[in-house]
Amino acid sequence: MKLTKQSGDTYSQLGFMPLYHGYESTITHFGAQASPTYFTSDGKSNVANDPPFAAIYDWQKALVGKLGGVDRLDKYRTTFGDEFSNNNPFMTGQVAMAIDGEWRGGMIDDSNSKVDYGVAPFPVPDDMADQYGKGYITGTIVGIANNSTKQNAAWEFVQYLTTDTDAVVNFANAIHNVPSTNAALASPKLDQSPAFQTFIKIAQNKYSNTTPSSPNGGAYQLTLQNLGYAYESGKQTDLQAGLEEAAHTIDTDIAQAQ
Repeated sequence: MKLTKQSGDTYSQLGFMPLYHGYESTITHFGAQASPTYFTSDGKSNVANDPPFAAIYDWQKALVGKLGGVDRLDKYRTTFGDEFSNNNPFMTGQVAMAIDGEWRGGMIDDSNSKVDYGVAPFPVPDDMADQYGKGYITGTIVGIANNSTKQNAAWEFVQYLTTDTDAVVNFANAIHNVPSTNAALASPKLDQSPAFQTFIKIAQNKYSNTTPSSPNGGAYQLTLQNLGYAYESGKQTDLQAGLEEAAHTIDTDIAQAQ
């Protein structure tokens, strides 16, 4: 709130963009800080029964209200440049803080942006303060085309690119991405800049988590994001009913995909 500057309905700077249409502001990214359990042991959706889901939806909605409401925030959001350009709102100073990936620091350093930035883990719920430093993480996926005429050579390349520590580190440094092996995370050759090392510590944090795989990919994440749109806008006023409906949709979609 202290970083938000506005005159009437107009912002000259927003402290943080919490809307789910904002860049990287997804329920899954926010939710990781509460370590929710998406599915039960038998594969059923757990979103209506696990308290962290409701808590995160309520936290985001409350923040939207404190920062001016959906309409005002969304009007400001439409002035933002493309997420992956030098006109990103954090890089232009339109927002003071942003939830983002490790690549953002590299983009800032490689651009003409004058923004003076630092990096810190995203906050955690008050009752999980001892887990501060965790975050949302994902892995690396490398594929080989099934119509490749050189699959053996491709497999050797994939092995090299994903298991050779120096190769993993060099690639990570080149594209400003956190590497995906423990050996690479511990390598002294890895980018040692403070901003990047904050993300390395998040990746090494035992409480960091991700969204689980499912038979129909990330469809359940879209269902939860759609609930977020409805709840923040006021179209859905009964959060528990919305979570129960989302759980039913998730289970139905997965059943149809199998």
